[in-house]
Amino acid sequence: SSKGIEASLTVVPYKSDNWFISLGTVYTYYDNKVVSINEDIDKLAIATYGSGAGAYAIAGEQFPVIMGTTYKRDPQGRVIVNAKTGYPSANPQLSILGRASAKQELGLNLEVSYRSLTFAATAAYRGGGYMYNSLASTYDFSGAGANTVLYERERFVFPNSVYEDPTKPGTYIVNTNITVREGGSAYWPQSAYRSSIHENYITKSDFWKVREMSLSYALPNKWFAGGKLGVQGVNISVQGRNLLAWLPPTQVYTDPEFSAAGADSNGIGLADLGQMPPSRYYGGTITIKF
Repeated sequence: SSKGIEASLTVVPYKSDNWFISLGTVYTYYDNKVVSINEDIDKLAIATYGSGAGAYAIAGEQFPVIMGTTYKRDPQGRVIVNAKTGYPSANPQLSILGRASAKQELGLNLEVSYRSLTFAATAAYRGGGYMYNSLASTYDFSGAGANTVLYERERFVFPNSVYEDPTKPGTYIVNTNITVREGGSAYWPQSAYRSSIHENYITKSDFWKVREMSLSYALPNKWFAGGKLGVQGVNISVQGRNLLAWLPPTQVYTDPEFSAAGADSNGIGLADLGQMPPSRYYGGTITIKF
């Protein structure tokens, strides 16, 4: 089922013989939920990796959601580590790691004209969604990821961790001194306690963007009046697209709008090394009217 709210507003705060100023906005709120799939299936994979991480449709949940593995945790949510090695481990069962679709979107546009000179700009916000950055595990594997130097590649105590009390199975002791056995290549690239734990690579897909800015000038018509070429007007403009983006601090991997599954797929919220990077455009046009 799909429910939502869409509202738009355009105002002209100032208008005169020489000036024209227009402001516009469009706000959209989304609530897309999977009611049911069929009697025998309550979960359907839309776009996934071999590890199982990916976008899924799940009965009773938002459409789509990202599923993947998490750390093994105690009832208080603390990560359970091995009392000897200090390494964490993965819960093999897939868990919901967040909704892949945005919860809300906002579009803004501005137009300011003075006589024959016009400036226009559009901006956008999207928030409330999450994405799985598969390419981040590749960075960890190669040592190129910023994560790999968090502890200067030395041994460290895993944050917010506990280990099982050897005298009281099922109870846990706060870990303050058991470090991981090795903090370099024996930890960050390893599947068992790092790269196969998908929650490590989940980030918000929120953004603010300046989508487009343009400046145009219409040459005075009197310059062409009576001309032999029959020119009735000339407009010169410069423009740029995808100019600026503000992303969450943890999203250092890619543009959240781009999905590895493709623009026409429901398997959104996925990023890997196989997708094309986002591009920025600068250009200009000259329009001649006859």
